[in-house]
Amino acid sequence: MQTIAFFTRIGPSSLVNLLMAGLLTFVALLDVFVYPAADWEPGQVAPISQRAPLAGRSAVDELLTILDKDAQQDSRFIVRRGDVLDQNDLDLMKRLLPERLQVDPIRVFGVWAFYFLALTFFMLVLRRSGQHLFVRFRALGSVFLILLFTALMTRILFNNTALSPYIAPLALSAFLFAPLLGQTMAFALHLLAVAMVGPMIGFTPGMTLIPLAAGWMGLFLLKPGRGPFWKLLAGAAAAVGGAVVMAGMSLFTTDDFSFALQLDGDLAGLAMGMLGAGLMAALLHYPFTLMFGGVPKGKLTALGDLEHPVLRDLAEKAPGTFQHTQAVANLAEKVAYDIGADGLLVRIGAYYHDIGKMRGPEYFAENQQGKNPHDMLSPAASVEKLRGHVELGVTIARGANLPERIVDFVIEHHGASTIDFFMEKERQTTGRAPDPKRFSYLGRNPTSRETAVLMIADSVEAASRTIKEPSNEKIEQLVRTIMFGKLLRGYLDDSGLSSRDLKAMGHSLIRYLESQFHVRVEYPWQKNDSDAPTQATPPPPIGHPTPQPMPQAPVQAPVQAPIQAPVQAPVQAPVQAPVQAPVQAPVQAPVQAPVQAPVQAPVQAPVQAPVQAPVQAPVQAPVQAPVQAPDQAPVQAPIQAPVQAPVQAPVQAPVQAPVQAPVQAPIQAPVQAPVQAPAQAPVQAPVVQAPVQAVAPPVAPTETEQEIERKDS
Repeated sequence: MQTIAFFTRIGPSSLVNLLMAGLLTFVALLDVFVYPAADWEPGQVAPISQRAPLAGRSAVDELLTILDKDAQQDSRFIVRRGDVLDQNDLDLMKRLLPERLQVDPIRVFGVWAFYFLALTFFMLVLRRSGQHLFVRFRALGSVFLILLFTALMTRILFNNTALSPYIAPLALSAFLFAPLLGQTMAFALHLLAVAMVGPMIGFTPGMTLIPLAAGWMGLFLLKPGRGPFWKLLAGAAAAVGGAVVMAGMSLFTTDDFSFALQLDGDLAGLAMGMLGAGLMAALLHYPFTLMFGGVPKGKLTALGDLEHPVLRDLAEKAPGTFQHTQAVANLAEKVAYDIGADGLLVRIGAYYHDIGKMRGPEYFAENQQGKNPHDMLSPAASVEKLRGHVELGVTIARGANLPERIVDFVIEHHGASTIDFFMEKERQTTGRAPDPKRFSYLGRNPTSRETAVLMIADSVEAASRTIKEPSNEKIEQLVRTIMFGKLLRGYLDDSGLSSRDLKAMGHSLIRYLESQFHVRVEYPWQKNDSDAPTQATPPPPIGHPTPQPMPQAPVQAPVQAPIQAPVQAPVQAPVQAPVQAPVQAPVQAPVQAPVQAPVQAPVQAPVQAPVQAPVQAPVQAPVQAPVQAPDQAPVQAPIQAPVQAPVQAPVQAPVQAPVQAPVQAPIQAPVQAPVQAPAQAPVQAPVVQAPVQAVAPPVAPTETEQEIERKDS
């Protein structure tokens, strides 16, 4: 394959314009070439009609009066087809239509020059629009074919019928190609079609502005991708809009419009011309869409089915490539819509652009699993394996009867770009610069905005997988490097992309990749060993308490010590019990961190200490599971004060609470209790899932406490 740009230079473009201008000139002067009026004689039957110039109808009326012609004769015609000619008819033609008498080389050259300049203007607008027609003979040929058809129909209607000249289907080409070209190019194409009838009918304000305005009104309904039904609506809208413009122009121009509801009336002719253009555009939609090189939307939808045989083979034989094509399709479609290109066409083209990798998928990185066959090949052999997938893809696509527009994506997605990795490897191996042609793909550089979008999206998606620790700066640098590299090497010269398109593409690619590499919150099990234990400690089974060591604390003075501890699920379960009674606190999991918890529970502690009255210590412990915590409160002698409360998972947690000492209680559940008799109570209690509330009943004092009471008495 070679990169062949058909209309990329002024020479080929001008040559096509010269030929097209010659054909239009022949059609415009067809009556003179075939039936020159100079050869007509009195008594002969007129072979064609000769119309009076639209700007000279009043002069024709005056001449007809002078010549005593029938007052009922239509002033629009000098001679009607089939009428018997007389000398007055011939004299009138010589006076009003001297250019129709015989072929005048100067007039022929003037008409040809006019058409050539009009086509050149159209081609310049076409280049500036970003369309790819100027590099595709088939697409531009279909447009020129419709223009020739329109001119020929106008010529036939003008010379062989009595209908109004406004019946000419001047909007046909614009209605037919608007969904393929876009509205801007459709406006320019309609302007060219209206200009074509000037040398045939004559340039008058009415014959120029009315069809032009009517066609443009209809084009507002024809957005890209719309089908035949919308073309019918566009024809109806053009007819209504043209009638309004004609009524307005009749107020301030000298043109004599006929508003009679007759077939030969100007209003009726305009309505039939616009409706007929919409109808013909609807009927010719599918054949000319294919001729143009487009793909109907229904066909694209069918090709987008992932159950298509070609796509199923790709998924089975090269699953990595299949996933790559899906990612590229998502990225390319988004970029295409952002620059106003055909997003659906780009998506379908992305699905099929790498189907050539089905043969030899192991040579491509996305399909490799550990072993790389390129390690056993020379750089030149590796390049042959890689670039061969383009030709194989074209063979598979055409064998599957894929539309030629989809085949373009296969041919152009790499263009004639070089395979830099193996080119550099060859340079390092041989020590000399290799020939770039030997390390280049054999495709064609993109010839449309859609294939150019795919080329860039394909490279960006593949390169983005190599980014380590992606950041906004790295993503931006990657996109700029790829886009400017392809632009500077000339790969995008024939694509029709403008600088505005490239800017929009860059922003779209960066936004997409930034959203793709978004950051999520780290899960607990993903934390480092320093932040979380390597092995989780399972909660003890119910009925098997976990003993904890009992810390010692000196007896000092009664204080209130708030004790707080984090819990896994805060549950408030107030427990009121004297210290002398065993209490069970609801727990589920052992608490491993000593914390402070204020206790709110009346503590009845008759002891031999500088305390004259029993200490009331309200204890309120929001807990989640019962805890069995035997407490000891030594006052000149250790006091065992086991406390019990209903539990689900009793855990032995000896607590020593010396009176006149600050209470230090390692508890995982938040417990608040102002205690007048400070005690240090390390309690580690597992947490249960449901909140409970337990009030421990008082229990008889221990033997040691009874002895102390007898001594006090």
